[in-house]
Amino acid sequence: SFAVTNSIFKWDKAARMWMTNYTFTGSGTTQTFAFAADGFQFLAVCNYYTGSTYVANSLILRLNPSTGNWDVNFTITTNGCHDVVAFVIDGAQFLAFAEYYNGAAYSFNSRILRLTSGSWVVNGTCATTGAHGVEYFKIAGQHFLAYSNHYSTATGHMNDDPIYRLNAAGVWTLHATLPETSGGSVYVSYFNMNGNHYLAWPRHRSATTFVVSSEIYTLSTVTGQWVIKWTFQTKGAYRFEPFVVDGVQFLAVPSYKDASTWRVDSV
Repeated sequence: SFAVTNSIFKWDKAARMWMTNYTFTGSGTTQTFAFAADGFQFLAVCNYYTGSTYVANSLILRLNPSTGNWDVNFTITTNGCHDVVAFVIDGAQFLAFAEYYNGAAYSFNSRILRLTSGSWVVNGTCATTGAHGVEYFKIAGQHFLAYSNHYSTATGHMNDDPIYRLNAAGVWTLHATLPETSGGSVYVSYFNMNGNHYLAWPRHRSATTFVVSSEIYTLSTVTGQWVIKWTFQTKGAYRFEPFVVDGVQFLAVPSYKDASTWRVDSV
């Protein structure tokens, strides 16, 4: 069954252990994202598959400060939701979903919600094709959403990845399209290193192999275009996780599978 109980754990200082704080039933849940807005703590939940349909209700839970329970604050019907990211623009709270598949098609508009007067409303959409991941980032006062387009019926795992920019009218418009040359990506990560902007796309697989080239793009200070800075041979890479330790930038890459085995070294 895909109607599986999801758990939220809370650290118990006295017992020095993680205790179950709350449980809720999902529908093939793939991702959660915690954030704070309007003085409340929220948890966005991506539901992918009910067991009979990919058109499932994804959830926004809100922590009730009186009871300590997580109440359903909003539901949105999504198409095989795989990822969600929360972000703030000019004091307003937004959520962007990556919608992958509705049981018949991979190409449709992934939706963006805005919290307005305590209610969530659809504020915009971005055209995607088998979107598996979404990342928000900001450069020089401009707001962007990058999507990982993983799969389509027409081109399989070879689908270009779009970057959208919010224009002055508050509409998300296509800013750039980055070609997918080695395999379908599943997530995208933004990071800034030494004042330069980077987008890391892990390529998970092609039609025939999990051993493919993943890329890190940088925003050219000369042309203003996104160009490939580095490539890595990866084995079923699921994401690049950028982090900094003592001022040094790191990237962690979980590896899923190579040509013959799941016993693969992650780097």
